[in-house]
Amino acid sequence: MPDRISAFVEAVGAEIRWKKARPLLTEEIRTHLLDQRDACMAQGMAEDEAQAEAVRQMGDPVALGADLDRVHRPRPQWGLLALALMLAAAGAFLRFSLTADVPYVSLQDRQMDLLGGLMGAAALAAGYLLDVSALGRRAWWTCAALMAVFLCFLPWRVNGPAWLSAQLLSLFALTLALVLWKQRGRRWRGAAVCLSWTALAAAACCLCPSVYALVQVTMAALVLGLFFAWRDWLGLGRWKSVVLVLALGLGVLALIVAVRWERLQYNLFADLSPANQSYFAFILREALSLARWIGPAENPAWAAEEGFTLQQAVPEMDSDALLVNLICTWGWLPFLVLVGVFLAFFLWLLWKTIHLRQTLGRAVCLAALTTLAVQMAASLSLTLGAPVLSGGFPLVVGNVNTVVDMLLIGLALSALRDGGLPETAPALCRNRSAAFRRVRWENGELIFSLRPRQG
Repeated sequence: MPDRISAFVEAVGAEIRWKKARPLLTEEIRTHLLDQRDACMAQGMAEDEAQAEAVRQMGDPVALGADLDRVHRPRPQWGLLALALMLAAAGAFLRFSLTADVPYVSLQDRQMDLLGGLMGAAALAAGYLLDVSALGRRAWWTCAALMAVFLCFLPWRVNGPAWLSAQLLSLFALTLALVLWKQRGRRWRGAAVCLSWTALAAAACCLCPSVYALVQVTMAALVLGLFFAWRDWLGLGRWKSVVLVLALGLGVLALIVAVRWERLQYNLFADLSPANQSYFAFILREALSLARWIGPAENPAWAAEEGFTLQQAVPEMDSDALLVNLICTWGWLPFLVLVGVFLAFFLWLLWKTIHLRQTLGRAVCLAALTTLAVQMAASLSLTLGAPVLSGGFPLVVGNVNTVVDMLLIGLALSALRDGGLPETAPALCRNRSAAFRRVRWENGELIFSLRPRQG
């Protein structure tokens, strides 16, 4: 490289304090200088004169470096990290406290719940320290690793379905975000790749089998598909892509509802269903009807006659119905406080995601948000007496579910932390810096320009 250009790039890089951003920014400036030099030489200038002109147009390297340093800085997410840890700690405390009267939960199980909380904290830290852009570059390796782990745990069955594998499928939304990001501009070939990966994940849900996991997969494909379709990411046309995603996503959801309609009727209309077909929904509603605003719920007469407490009479009070256990033990107010704090966390993360400029980072955040939203909707519907899907509340149910959720949250916060980095190919970005901005994607390469110094 010519010494004049090297010296300019080094002077700019010396002003950029964020080590992660420095090589990306200096490489772009170097490429621009070389392109500008070549353009000047094409106009008849000698090489030395062309180098000088390219450097002159860039202006003062110290001022340019300071400008880039001001715009591109890490954005630590201490508030969201602390809130996520607080929610996970609250979940571990609730599981340990509320399962003492559940007959089928041993002390060892409760201790394992506390261990799951520690593993969740480690997963949160690991996700936060991971480089999301590196995952994007290794999208297929990430997909292959997830599928390999899924197949390894598929034979491990708990009460029928392959429960552990179904929990791992919560990571599908992340892998779909990475796959979609890799398919920019590949038109129908890219669409076929994304559909194939989604179909493979749906087949994995059927192997478990888990309707809950299938709904999660479908909702992730719908939300992420609409996000990329609105940006015309594949190059098929915005409205054509949107209609395709909506038709496929809503069609699969309608098919799930049609297949499960009889069971849905039993759970939604427990009083009208045949005997024993909606026992879970019926007893949940009876338990909630006895709950108080503050304090333990009354014990129903039939349970007292049998010598049972309410916690012993209602199924799954240690897992999916843990929030029902909370309501029956401590009252509605603690339940509303817990849900309110999580909603605040969710909306805070959503607000930051909306204002994130990086395409890959926003897709990873949307993947985490979609997964958490499906879990929250399923858990709240069950908690309020309509167990449409079996799913625990995020960060509260414990074990593998909490570990996966914390990993997804950590990756989302990692994307927000690195939101000040320049957009990496294959994404298109207009940087906010007054001195530096990319302008277009052309022939498979990211073409950028720097506003030249006038005069």
